[in-house]
Amino acid sequence: MRGTYSGQVARLALVTEEGAELWISDEAQNTAKVTTVVGFPALEIRTPGLDTLCNVEVDVAKGEFLDVLFRDGGSATPLTQDDLCLGAQRVAEAAMASLSGGH
Repeated sequence: MRGTYSGQVARLALVTEEGAELWISDEAQNTAKVTTVVGFPALEIRTPGLDTLCNVEVDVAKGEFLDVLFRDGGSATPLTQDDLCLGAQRVAEAAMASLSGGH
C-alpha cells in the first residue's frame, strides 16, 4: 500500500512456514527490539545500512508471523527511522485489530 500524498509504503505478508524467531537467529544481521502489538509478542527490526525502512514482526502463532514493512517511498522530507518504525507499529496494530475482529 502506498500513501497518495505521503509517498510512504506499507507491505504486509503473513508467513506460515517459519516463526518470527528467525529474526533473532544467529544468521539474522539486524537489530531486534522486543515489543507487543495488541497483546501479541512482536519484534521491531532495524537492518544496518537500511535506514529508509523498518519492519515489525508479529508472532501470531507457532511457526507463523505477520511481517509488516514500512518505508519511505520518496517523500520530499524523508522520515527518520524512528518515525518509520512507529509507522510499522501502527500498521501492525491496525492489521491485528482487523484480523482479531477489533476496531
